[in-house]
Amino acid sequence: MTAQKACKLCFKESKDFQVIEENMREIVDVMSLKIDFSLNEDYVICERCADSIYTFSEFKSACLYSENRMLPSSEL
Repeated sequence: MTAQKACKLCFKESKDFQVIEENMREIVDVMSLKIDFSLNEDYVICERCADSIYTFSEFKSACLYSENRMLPSSEL
């Protein structure tokens, strides 16, 4: 298995890859994953990992929305 054919997150081979774009890089940073994007490479991830990242982002957004609704603005 070569790194070019493997998902950057799970390192599994796949036929369906997605390049980690800027919006996904921000989510990856929030997740505290240690990916060095400064190498100017197109990092790819498999569809399963991409789906997981978007699910995480939606979950976090829902939690923050709920928190903002439950707490008075003076407690934020």
